[in-house]
Amino acid sequence: MADPRRAPVPESPRLRRLLRDLGRAPKRAPGRFWQEIERRGTPLVEPVARNDPRAVGGSTDPDRLVTDHDHLVTLLFRGKSDVRTVEVQCSFGSEFPTRLELLPGTDVWYRTWRLSDRFRGSYRFVVNLPEGGPLSYPSWIERTRRSITDPWNPRRFLDPTDPGDPGGPHGFASSEIVMPRAPDRPWLREAFTGRVQGRLVEERIESRALRRQLPRPRWEKRRIPGRHDRRRVWVYLPGGAGAGPRAVDPRNLVVFLDGFDYAHVLAAPATLEALARRGSIGPTAALFVEHGPKNYRGVDLWWNEPFGEFLADELLSWARGRFGWSKLSAPRTVLVGASLGGQTAMLWALRRPEVFGAVLSQSGSFQNAPDPFREEPNWTARWVADHPRVPIRVHLEVGLRETVLPFGATRYPTILSSNRHLRDVLRAKGYPLSYSEFDGGHDDACWRQTLAEGLLALLGRPSARPKR
Repeated sequence: MADPRRAPVPESPRLRRLLRDLGRAPKRAPGRFWQEIERRGTPLVEPVARNDPRAVGGSTDPDRLVTDHDHLVTLLFRGKSDVRTVEVQCSFGSEFPTRLELLPGTDVWYRTWRLSDRFRGSYRFVVNLPEGGPLSYPSWIERTRRSITDPWNPRRFLDPTDPGDPGGPHGFASSEIVMPRAPDRPWLREAFTGRVQGRLVEERIESRALRRQLPRPRWEKRRIPGRHDRRRVWVYLPGGAGAGPRAVDPRNLVVFLDGFDYAHVLAAPATLEALARRGSIGPTAALFVEHGPKNYRGVDLWWNEPFGEFLADELLSWARGRFGWSKLSAPRTVLVGASLGGQTAMLWALRRPEVFGAVLSQSGSFQNAPDPFREEPNWTARWVADHPRVPIRVHLEVGLRETVLPFGATRYPTILSSNRHLRDVLRAKGYPLSYSEFDGGHDDACWRQTLAEGLLALLGRPSARPKR
């Protein structure tokens, strides 16, 4: 067993005290520590000692300077003797993947971050992953399936299983960190825990346009099985669960990409209802468009002309005929997406402004290019700069912690920097733009809180729009 006296000094004051206790009572100290943690819960949150250079790594980097609102936040995992590695699936790590360290002489695995009191984020533990292998989207899904929540953290939310896509990245729970001053809307929190009053109807739509697209992502050689010309769409109809499909003729329509996530994880129907109950937006219907089977998301959301035709020409035409919507117009039709979906939403709003007059991007992956091996990053910003302005309104949001790119994509700029760059280009071209940054990462826990702000910016009555 390693000598704890030679271990690196942890940033956490409580863990430093545990190291001292080990010198006096090496057998009893770890058990007493875990009894305390079981009583107080996790994560371990402590103030930053302003006069302690170890608390900020002894660095003169301005990003590491201590402010009055900073805290040391330590994730803890109790590992048995057979635990070799503990990885954290989180959006606030400084590298990818992020691993916990074992405190020598104990069963305490830990990692400490300095977070502000406005931070919000989620995390999961993955134990004893095999070493090596490429970092990829399929390997991330495998990690997610093996993940577990923090047993001492009572805050968590569920990403339910998608019965229509059993091989997809769903069916797990996450633990959540919510710091004291993290933005929180009580009326929205209540909406998350209640039942949706409107109707949420699942439909399947066949598409002629989608018959022309590839049966696999460009970077994969194997064909993805299943039908590729059919998409699941959840339709949200306001007006009460007992209302018929043509009971409401809404003025507003919101089209969500990654439809299962927005409908069942990010609580978009509940958010729309909460905004409507407060009188902040008018009657609003929504279409939640799911990508194709398994990892077909990389086909639909990657500069895919047939998918764009499906959205702009087939989907909205089908919805008008199916539900009798006659008041819809481009200025009141919003295309919404997160991550790769945010990039795709921006693309098709720019290309088809006569259909989508507004776009809401949550942490859009604007660092990408259609051909990542031959084209420079930040393709969307270059397209905006090189083309005449089109009549759309834009809301961009991004997390301050989105500074690490997954899967070894080191040649790309970060999501935070690419969103800021696109913001500057849009403003220079004169686009109507609202922009916000939140203290968090690439994270469902953040997006479901900030979605309401984007909807208010694009569809809200003037008195309800966020102040800038």
